Amino acid sequence: MLPAAYSAVGIKKPRDVYLLSLGFFFVAFFTKWRIERVEEEQIIVAGLNEASQSFIRALQFRQLKFVVLTNSKQEAKQLRKHGITDVVFINSNDRNSWVPPVFRVREVFIFESSLALSCRFVQCCRSWTSEPIYVITQQWNPRAIYKGLGASHIVFTQTGEVSFLLNNK
Repeated sequence: MLPAAYSAVGIKKPRDVYLLSLGFFFVAFFTKWRIERVEEEQIIVAGLNEASQSFIRALQFRQLKFVVLTNSKQEAKQLRKHGITDVVFINSNDRNSWVPPVFRVREVFIFESSLALSCRFVQCCRSWTSEPIYVITQQWNPRAIYKGLGASHIVFTQTGEVSFLLNNK
């Protein structure tokens, strides 16, 4: 027999009380988890190439929180296979799918693999944050394009070694 207060809100069976309690638990748990995630600052790394993989190893060595941004399901699968669990998949052709992440963005590092894709990553990340966006490139030509799209810094490198950008972190 259930107390009268339960039947007043439409609960008729003890199972309903259990399900309601379980529902409240999940709401409380995921709300707390989301708030904790929002308070975290993470670095975004986009554009998978040798230079970005070296940079990711430097982030892991320094134990800095980061996510990898990709527009390729195959690339996301490959990253997870190599132990990188925080992967954000976006459809770079659909701006409506660029939902801001649940964490605060600390900085963005975009490694140029192609001009078009790197431009899309700059546009996407700029819509998410006002924090610095670094584009790492081996080409001199696209600097003005990246700046015009919202990149804060363009880093030209022939070797791809840019871990010095993490010195103050």
